[in-house]
Amino acid sequence: MGFNTIERKSYLYGVLKAYLSRAFHMFYKISVEDKSGVEEGEPIIYAPNHQNALIDPLVLLFTRKSQIIFFARSDIFKNKIIAKFLYFIKMLPVFRIRDGYENLHRNQAIFDKTMSVIASGSGLGIFPEANHAGYRKLRSLKKGISRVAFQTELNYNEELNVKIVPVGIEYEHYYWFRSKVHVNYGKAISVKDYIEDYKENIPNGVNKLNGAIRDSIIPLIVNIQFKGNEYEAVDFLTEINFNIENSTEDLSFEDRIKHDQKLVENITRFQYLDEDIFSKIIRKTNEYRKLLKEVRTDDYSVQRVQNKRSCIGIILLLILTFPLYIIGALFNYLPYKLVYMSTRNIEDIQFHGTMYFTLGALVSFPVFYLIYFFVLKSILSVYVALILLVIIGFLGVFSYDYWRLYIKMKRGMRMKKSSKKQKELFRLRKVLVNFLESLR
Repeated sequence: MGFNTIERKSYLYGVLKAYLSRAFHMFYKISVEDKSGVEEGEPIIYAPNHQNALIDPLVLLFTRKSQIIFFARSDIFKNKIIAKFLYFIKMLPVFRIRDGYENLHRNQAIFDKTMSVIASGSGLGIFPEANHAGYRKLRSLKKGISRVAFQTELNYNEELNVKIVPVGIEYEHYYWFRSKVHVNYGKAISVKDYIEDYKENIPNGVNKLNGAIRDSIIPLIVNIQFKGNEYEAVDFLTEINFNIENSTEDLSFEDRIKHDQKLVENITRFQYLDEDIFSKIIRKTNEYRKLLKEVRTDDYSVQRVQNKRSCIGIILLLILTFPLYIIGALFNYLPYKLVYMSTRNIEDIQFHGTMYFTLGALVSFPVFYLIYFFVLKSILSVYVALILLVIIGFLGVFSYDYWRLYIKMKRGMRMKKSSKKQKELFRLRKVLVNFLESLR
């Protein structure tokens, strides 16, 4: 597999994808909604929002059957061995001005290959925002995606009928193990609908198609178009609102996204109606967030204590299942800890999920589990060793969930150490809850 044959299906790549897909669906709890109306194998360009570094293309890849091809920075292709591997995992280089003006002409060969990739039906993934950012908002779109789409359609005499599929990716948390991810494939955009505009006036055609892509992605995501402290406050208000709506804890992650979208729309409208009250709510929200950090608790725990919900059931469950937690932690702590330590010097937390998944799925857990298998096989039969290995895996997941439940309980108990801070948390939360209820 190399540059010239990158669009061809690869059996070896397919095997690797199948293994990593299973691991990925264990790492994240993924739900998919598909309203695209296209069949894989058609000339498709996928256009997702970009929040979570290399996890975003993996989300796309592992929720489609196609061997989708993506772009990457050209500087990581300098080493020939690394370049071969990148071509194998279906990545194409893109040369930027910072890579040197003398290299920009090499983008023509990449562009020609891109057109053949689209025509082959392999599927091309382009992030219209170009780079990632850990914000629940759609940033400005670059024009490259529209130019590629138009040029491909014209290069094939307008017979391909290239489709752009908008994609919205929403994360419960960017890098927590077992957190939820929702992938929403929106209705496909036909490039042919804008081709006449492009032929009449290139900038106008590009802008119109870019606008259509933007307008198609926005309904698929939570789009908080605020900045700085206002963004942080509004994002946090969606969490409080969901905790209120989810008091019986039966709402799905898809439900949360819908509630968040509606709330953000209501807050955005309210900002223009009463700027003074809006500013006050932002201030109170950030005060509440600051106090939560001081107490080392969260809004979910405040709500439970405020509603006088008992922790006895959780405590009994933790006591009864403690032996299972110990066994699971004993066999899975080291491979987990090694992966966790790998992110200590990585400042961009959006890359933490990438490191956790790739190192965990390809290095840490496979190595440790192979060691466990050979040790068990030397004592027991192969079949018993395999069964025990599966049990160790399930107990590892159980131990993680056990620890998360323990942390939840501990956060609730921390509040009771300071009655003064607890009362202040209750007071601030009541102000915010009243505001949220007034928006309904």
